[in-house]
Amino acid sequence: MTDPLRVTVECWENQRYHPLKGWGFHRLPMDRTAWSNKKGDAVLCRDSFLTPIGWIWATEWTVAPNGQHREGWFYAADFSIPTRFCSSTPNSMSYVRRRKWVRTRVQLTYDDDHHHHNNNNSGSVGLLDVLSHSSSFQADPRVVWLSTSFYGFTGATVEEQREDQRRQHICCYKLHRCLDVSRGSVITVEEEEGEEDTEVLCNNNNNNNNNNNNLSLHRHPSVTSAVLNCVYNYGLAQCLRPALWLEWSGAASLQRESPRMYDELMLHIDKVCGQPLQDIMQDVVRTAPRHPFFAKDGGGAEELRKVLLALEVAGVLPSYHQAFSYIVATVLLNLPAKETFWVVTSLFDQFLPHGYHEEYRLQEDLILYKQILENKMPDVFAHFKLRRIEVSVFASGWLQGLFCAHFPFCTAARILDVLFAEGDSSILVRFLVAFTMKFRLEMLEMDSSGSLGHFANEWARNCFDIDDIMTAAKKDGLRSIVLFHRMERAQNDKVS
Repeated sequence: MTDPLRVTVECWENQRYHPLKGWGFHRLPMDRTAWSNKKGDAVLCRDSFLTPIGWIWATEWTVAPNGQHREGWFYAADFSIPTRFCSSTPNSMSYVRRRKWVRTRVQLTYDDDHHHHNNNNSGSVGLLDVLSHSSSFQADPRVVWLSTSFYGFTGATVEEQREDQRRQHICCYKLHRCLDVSRGSVITVEEEEGEEDTEVLCNNNNNNNNNNNNLSLHRHPSVTSAVLNCVYNYGLAQCLRPALWLEWSGAASLQRESPRMYDELMLHIDKVCGQPLQDIMQDVVRTAPRHPFFAKDGGGAEELRKVLLALEVAGVLPSYHQAFSYIVATVLLNLPAKETFWVVTSLFDQFLPHGYHEEYRLQEDLILYKQILENKMPDVFAHFKLRRIEVSVFASGWLQGLFCAHFPFCTAARILDVLFAEGDSSILVRFLVAFTMKFRLEMLEMDSSGSLGHFANEWARNCFDIDDIMTAAKKDGLRSIVLFHRMERAQNDKVS
């Protein structure tokens, strides 16, 4: 059995002496917080340490001894005094004290999984079953870069990240039962009680007939109705997303067909010039500049630049738009640069209707969205018409960036999960409809396009939980309507 990787984390407990109350969390205005990092310049309590997917806690929180003193306290006159100058025993000048708490986590390996599977007599299916029931198996907020808003690293709270990781555990647990990621094979399972089968709208003949107009269903054979239900309900766990996006999008096949293409494109990216180069260079520096991955020293900005230039050389990105940088950035947070190139290539070539951006065909999705509002929510439609409120003030930007430019990265990735799993991009329109249904009453109070746009975009940038939106989209019955309208438009274009 291989030795697992071990990481020990620490935080510091800080106390001040009060003449009447003794030692405790009594603070002066400039003191450290009760729990902090070693320097005392950041709040860092024990509950904020969460474990990433693939890790578990090996120990509980314990005090790090200070020499022979098991309680571990360092005494000093003030918190500004470095630890190395502190005393391990109190004296008449000891007004503050601090001590270090430590906890160790270990990375689970295949050997751990194999050993557990062979020695478990309860009939468990393996490692992921254990993870799905582990209350301490959570995400570290310092490394879960997806759980941030698009404009910085101040996004999801610890509680929101715990909820996100709870969904990831369930996703791992359920997909482990019906999908062998390493082989791309399917294990037959029964549908969960209360979950509806997801209909297949077009047969293989339709797929073959529509390959040229990008409207065919590209659903991977491994995406059964059980898998699709899981993706709708929980999204994909980060540990599964890279492999599944590659397979479900068809990017893995494209990469196998042209294994050297990306490297060859890298040799020609310096030939991009003029307005495209200027736009890309401007967008790279203003795409989530405070995000730790895309910040100046994070390394992500350079990868983003290379992928965007490679896509430009390959002619994948039509009529370059700033929103494209956020689409690429969202994928880049889940995959290496080369794989990101292929996933984005497949996304634009196979999942979006022809001319969606360069000919502004997304406008037709906006028209369809309004038609659905008129049929399903006539009161909202009538109110918008009376007040001359245009839904394009928010919907156009959301569609332009495939929700990546206005939503937190983790939320945008979850929408892409459904897009790749279903094999088409109908979720783009259906998400707009589900959003409108969620805030139907609020929208009836809107009095202008500006108020609607402000409300929608403020909600979007702080939206880390879309469970209800996805549930509504799964049951809306609109997928066939969206696809039919797109196919009808494609046929009309072909005739004309």
